[in-house]
Amino acid sequence: MQNLRLVSSLGAKLFFLTAGLVLVTVTVNSWQSTRLFKKDLERFSEDETILQAREAAQISAALVDNWALQMGLVMHQLAGLNDAARNLQLAQFLAASPELVAIHLSKRDHSKQISMNYAFTKQTRSVRFDGQDPAAVAADLRTKTLALMPKTKLEDKDKTKPMILRNLTPVTKLPLLALAMPFTYAGGEEVWATLVVWQNRLSSLLPSSKLISTVFIDSQGKVLSASEKSSLLGGDPLTVSNLLPLARQSDASSGFTTFSDEQGGRWLGAFSKVQGSSTTWVMIRRDARAVEEAAQALIKRTVVWAWVFMLAAVMVSVLGASGLTRNIRDLTAATKQIAGGDFDTKVSASSRDEVGVLAQSIGEMALKIKSLLVSQVAQARLEQEIATAKIVQESFFPKGAADSQALHLAWKSRSASECGGDWWGHFPLDDGRELICIADATGHGAPAALVTAIAYATTTFVAEFNRRYQQGTTRIRVSPSRLLEDLNRILNQALGGQLGMTFFAASFDPSAGQLTYANAGHNFPLYMANTAAAQAEQKIASLNKAMGSPLGFEPVAIYKDKTMQLHAGDRIIFYTDGLIECTSEEQKQWGKINLTKVLKTQLNANVQDMATAVFEKAFEHFGAVPLGDDVTLVVAEINSAWREPTPDLLPGASGSALDVDAT
Repeated sequence: MQNLRLVSSLGAKLFFLTAGLVLVTVTVNSWQSTRLFKKDLERFSEDETILQAREAAQISAALVDNWALQMGLVMHQLAGLNDAARNLQLAQFLAASPELVAIHLSKRDHSKQISMNYAFTKQTRSVRFDGQDPAAVAADLRTKTLALMPKTKLEDKDKTKPMILRNLTPVTKLPLLALAMPFTYAGGEEVWATLVVWQNRLSSLLPSSKLISTVFIDSQGKVLSASEKSSLLGGDPLTVSNLLPLARQSDASSGFTTFSDEQGGRWLGAFSKVQGSSTTWVMIRRDARAVEEAAQALIKRTVVWAWVFMLAAVMVSVLGASGLTRNIRDLTAATKQIAGGDFDTKVSASSRDEVGVLAQSIGEMALKIKSLLVSQVAQARLEQEIATAKIVQESFFPKGAADSQALHLAWKSRSASECGGDWWGHFPLDDGRELICIADATGHGAPAALVTAIAYATTTFVAEFNRRYQQGTTRIRVSPSRLLEDLNRILNQALGGQLGMTFFAASFDPSAGQLTYANAGHNFPLYMANTAAAQAEQKIASLNKAMGSPLGFEPVAIYKDKTMQLHAGDRIIFYTDGLIECTSEEQKQWGKINLTKVLKTQLNANVQDMATAVFEKAFEHFGAVPLGDDVTLVVAEINSAWREPTPDLLPGASGSALDVDAT
């Protein structure tokens, strides 16, 4: 009897010792896996929040642009109509879409803005009016939209960002948004059009749930739209006050942070700039407790299952501990492999009890962690592909100073993103002629880089073809206007009219000392004559005698050549609009006036020093503000050692060095 009790006592002790060791092993491995899971879950929540903000910003920008495009189309149709015809056209415009509420046309008469035409939706039975009298709403909107107009006429420097967005919900108690834009008709008459739309469509596109709220704000922190009606009425101070300062200071287009409220609640916040704007953002606030609760729930579940397993082991040990310990060993080995980074490890158990459920939970956790890692690898691959595309695009630009016997060139360029939309080139042509071209694709980034690649390949082929191909005894000479017509057709066919670019092409003929040029919507290059009078008066002219439409938007476009006489030491400055239109922290553009001021201080400098001085002054103005567009500058000088042709050898020219406008 004593021997039996001894065996029973020793067996019980051995069992509980074994069960305790197994429990500790499972707990330690589960804790390690849970800790890794919590970190991955936090990173995933951050990435998901930023991604939601970016997608919401893109969707919001697209919808606002669509409304602006619709307004632009109807304003184009109103040109030349009388008041009655305008009112009829505006009413038909509102009837075409249930999301349009009203449209108001006004103009400035001396010191005040006066109403011209006004139309209100006929769909007045909509439940969106929330019981308000539509007639009263129509009258109220006519007054309030007129008050949105600027107090003075827009100056040229303000016309680059003319759209006004206002949330009318706080003042009308209805979910309404107003878009106001100026339009100029023939004769210089400036007309403001204000379109009022229902907020519902824009609000529904913003992410929203029990844990997430989203706001669409302007640079002053005023809510333009929101996923919650309370935010539309009174704003969302918790989100705006914590994210707006970060968005203003950040160089990136999006960002992420964590913050706490007055009650100690933790929040995840993300912002994203709306594409094409530096003054509007989409901001998302997510309850951080969801991440913490998920991790805590996993820990609790792991602990519970560990204890359940120990109790199950007691019961199973009575019938036979061998099967249970085998499953435990397999599960322990699998968790160690997962903790070591082998997330393809199959976690399985032959039993259908709590051990099998625990194995399934750990297997699901391993799959989720692997999925997160795969997404991170894909992101890294995408970044590598973009870096490769940047290297390829940089090869499009001339290397070094790009000098020749007749020309001396210097250039500077900087992209607003990884891949840019600016490009310039210098190519030899037949009979000693030299081609200089500069282009600016629509927008920037990967789509713009694709457009520049097509332009580079086409221009290179045309230049090489022009230099080598000869039909009979006659060499085919490709003029700048012919180059633009070919480029326009190729870009339109390749991109379907969705993307395009501005382009300025000029060919210099050293034998005649003549520059022939054609323009497809690009900024007019500046001309600095090397004469005593021009130097003394510091005159800088503009090559504005040739202009055509930008490339790629129409299947057929006609361009004209213009020719002028050049002399040794003359300079031509080519640039893209980013140089004069990018803004400072005070949202002020550098402008063409500042460009010419810097050029006048560099009259005696060489072309490289001149280009460097212009870039230094421009980026001193931009400061820490991220570039809103790509910036490119090319300075071309007729080599002072170039020997000018005698007047009796000059062919007839269609223009002269005086055929430009001085600035």
